[in-house]
Amino acid sequence: MTVHSFTTDILFELSQPTTRVPLHLSPDGRYLLVSVQHQKRQSKSTGHKSYTDTGIPRPMVNSRVLLVDTTTGVVDEPFPEGASWGAQWSPDGSAIAAYVQQGQEQACLSIWTRETRQSRRYSHVLVRPFFGFEVPRWTPDGQSVVVKLVASPPLTSRECINTTTDDTHVTVFFLHPWQHINRGDHAPRMG
Repeated sequence: MTVHSFTTDILFELSQPTTRVPLHLSPDGRYLLVSVQHQKRQSKSTGHKSYTDTGIPRPMVNSRVLLVDTTTGVVDEPFPEGASWGAQWSPDGSAIAAYVQQGQEQACLSIWTRETRQSRRYSHVLVRPFFGFEVPRWTPDGQSVVVKLVASPPLTSRECINTTTDDTHVTVFFLHPWQHINRGDHAPRMG
């Protein structure tokens, strides 16, 4: 984790806040999450025009999450390597969920824990938000995070997927809006 003081010089060195990514204040009001973007030359992509080859939405390229202590002005980078954006505090302020991308890996979900000051990447949770406001959303109990995932082939039913050897589970819920419209139903249908 990189730690330094937040000064006006740093502010002027920043090219811009990351497009449409909201700031997020911790529940205790002490820490502010800010996504900033440095303007660097983007490398040519062979993938989809809206995303880099590693799944970063074009408007989020070169973004970094900064954790600003509002009482001291000290700035941390909870996700120090690669790109990061869209960070959101858990309801109790004990953790931060954000999108990250490192090296040649695909963009995924990462959780930073305030107590340990360490982050854990969930590289099997491949995210594909596009707009800056499509941030990870914690459930009210702080036990789950809702994110927009990579589109996959149509599923036939609700599934629970475990692609790791630990206790991490991803539950995928899906809705086929075109079926809803074609049938004339007025209530969404799950799987």
